[in-house]
Parts: sequence; C-alpha cells; structure tokens
Amino acid sequence: MVCAHLAVWGHSNAAADTAADLKARHADLAALESAMAETRQSLDAALGQHAEEQRALAAAELEMGAAQARLVAVEEALAEADLRAHVLRREVGVLDRQLAEAEDALARQLRVAYLLGREDRLKLLLNVEDSASLERQLGYHAYLARAREQQIAAVREDLDRRRRLGKQLLIERAEQQRLHLERSRQLASLEQATALRQAVLETLDRRIDDQGRDLERLQSDRAQLQALVERLERVLAEAKARAAAPRPFPTQRGGLPWPVRGSAVVRFGDPRSGNLQWQGIVIAAGSGDEVRAVHAGRVVFADWLPGYGLVMILDHGAGYLSIYAHNQALFRQLGVQVALGEVIAAVGDTGGAGRTGLYFEIREAGRPVDPHPWLAKR
Repeated sequence: MVCAHLAVWGHSNAAADTAADLKARHADLAALESAMAETRQSLDAALGQHAEEQRALAAAELEMGAAQARLVAVEEALAEADLRAHVLRREVGVLDRQLAEAEDALARQLRVAYLLGREDRLKLLLNVEDSASLERQLGYHAYLARAREQQIAAVREDLDRRRRLGKQLLIERAEQQRLHLERSRQLASLEQATALRQAVLETLDRRIDDQGRDLERLQSDRAQLQALVERLERVLAEAKARAAAPRPFPTQRGGLPWPVRGSAVVRFGDPRSGNLQWQGIVIAAGSGDEVRAVHAGRVVFADWLPGYGLVMILDHGAGYLSIYAHNQALFRQLGVQVALGEVIAAVGDTGGAGRTGLYFEIREAGRPVDPHPWLAKR
C-alpha cells in the first residue's frame, strides 16, 4: 500500500520548549495524523484503480530500497570491525617484538649470571680478610637479582596482555565473519528484490500498449502528486511551530547546490506526452549515486508513488518544497530534519522511469517552478 507521510515541524530552540509549547505541538501532531490517514485512504483508492502489477511494483521497489539501506548499514559496520581488527593486529605485532627483545635480553642476563655467579660467590666467601668488600659485592649481587626479578615480572605482565589481545582479536575476527555472512545475505536479498522488480517491470511494459493509455496513466500520476503537494501545503500552513532554516530558502535563488552529480537531460517545460509538460528536471546519474538535500529541511514524505517510484519530499519553510523521485533507496525517515548537503537517497529508476537518473522538482506555494534559476551555475 502507498502511504502519504506528513510530519509536524517543532521549534528548533530547545530553550523555548515550555509546557504550553509542548501542548501546542501535541495538538498539531494530532491534526497532522488525521490528515495523514485521510491522505493514505485517498492514495490507496487511487492505486486500487491501477492494474494489480502496479501494486506489485510498489512492493518490489520498496523492498529493494530497504535491502539497499540494510546493505549500506552492514558494510559500514564491517568497515568499523575491519578497522578495530587492524588496530589490534598492529598492537599485537608491537607487543610481540617487545616481548622477543625482553626475553632475549633476560636470557643473556641469566646465562651470564649462571656462569659468573657461582664463581664470584665462592671467591667472596673465601676472601674473609676484606669484610667491607664482601658486603658490597653481596649487595651488588642482590641488586642484580632483584632487577632480574622485576624484569621477569614485566615480561609476565606483557605475556598476560598479549593473551588478552589475542582473545580480543579472535572476537573481532568472529565479528568480521558474522558481518561477512550478513552482507552476503543482504546482497542475496537485494538481488532477489531486484529480480522481482525487473519481472514486474516487464509485465507492466506489456500492459502499456498504446499512447492513449500511457497518457492516462501520466495524468493520473501527476494528479496524485499534485493532490499530495496541495495537502502537504495546506496542513503544514496550519502548523503553529516551524523550524526556521539558518538562511531562508527564498534567499538562496541561484545558489542551491545540485542534488546529484550529472547533467540535466530533461528541462522544465519540455513536452512529456500528449499535451503534458515536465514540471521538473531529470538529471542523468549512475545507479546508486548519492542524492543530497539542496537545502536544510524536514522530511514530509518518504514512500512510493505510482509513476515516480521511491519519492522523498523536503519542506524548507516559507511555502517551498523540493521533490526527489525515481530513487533506488531512501535513507531518511518521515519527520527527520536534514541538513544542507546531507545524503538522503540513492539514484535509481523506480516507478517505471525508463532511465537511471533523478527527477527533481521545486514547489513554491504548491506550484512547480523551474529549478534551473534556483540551482548554482556549473
């Protein structure tokens, strides 16, 4: 099922969180949850008018995106485990060299003490004429014996530490093996989800057999997205608490960073199908490339939409939204505040895009505007 997600904006200044503020936020949240339920019902009803394969595509692409996100998390954990194991191996190597040097020095001292000790002690005991010299020599031998005992104790401590490090290294190696197995499982899950999605796409391609039907689908898809944006604008306008961006979105015209590396292959206003025009731009990019937020904002939609695939919508305040569609995976959840330049998704071709790339829109008061004047020149 396709679900429309809405999120309430809270005050960014924690010092202003009085009891009255918290009560107002709860009231806003209740209103938004009611609107979210209404939007979910309308989108589910619209999706029910499509073929059964359309719902299968939504499920397949959602699973593919989730598998991709899980794989990224496992690979990050594996990299951390590899680093810990590397540090342990380096520490063990340094300690092994120190132990070898200490053991070699101690062995030489013990051999010399064994060869000279008995003879020196016998001479000292027979030399009864110089008692002061005898006392000094006995004291010297006792000092050497205590020094050797201390060195032996230090070697024993180093050996104990070496055993502890060895146990830790074994634990890290076991964790590495577990993470490698988990990564293999997630890769298999991703491959399975990708194969299922491809099969559904092939079925959908066979369903679309003439331009009229394709036009009808495009019009329905655009109407759903337009209805969602209008609902988001209306509900968000009623919220009392808004998080103010460090620099308001309207002041960033001509300076916004591009959401993904690549060139625009479709421009705003280009003909799309029939009498429809593109309301955003399509930026060609590689599968899995990072999609970044063009401005600080809050995630108000993170789900699948027919014709647009995996979609993320950010609210930047002052009536401005940015829309990122046809993603392979979504990395941020509903209601999360994201920073300028933060990675929020991965480039894909979900929703029947027909090509790998990012569909990007900017909305002002619910109306699509040309993104090019807002983006920084390259």
